[in-house]
Amino acid sequence: LTSEQAHGVVAKRDFVNLTVKRFIDDVAVLGAQACLHPNAPPKDNCVRGENGPTAYIIEKIDNSNSKFTWILNVDLK
Repeated sequence: LTSEQAHGVVAKRDFVNLTVKRFIDDVAVLGAQACLHPNAPPKDNCVRGENGPTAYIIEKIDNSNSKFTWILNVDLK
C-alpha cells in the first residue's frame, strides 16, 4: 500500500503479487507478478496497481560486493 502523494494529486495504491524466490548457485532471484486473490479484493479508497513480470536479482561478485539488478514492469493505473 502506498500513500497519497502531491497533496492528493496522486491517489494511494495497493498491489497484490504472487512471488517466488530461488537460489541458483550464488545468485538470488525474486520474481513477482500481479494476481487476483479472494482474500485481497480491490479497496474502494485506493487504486489497484499491477506489476507485470518483475524481478530482483542479486549476484555475488566477491565476499564484499554484489550486483543488484531490478527489472520493473508496473502499471500504476
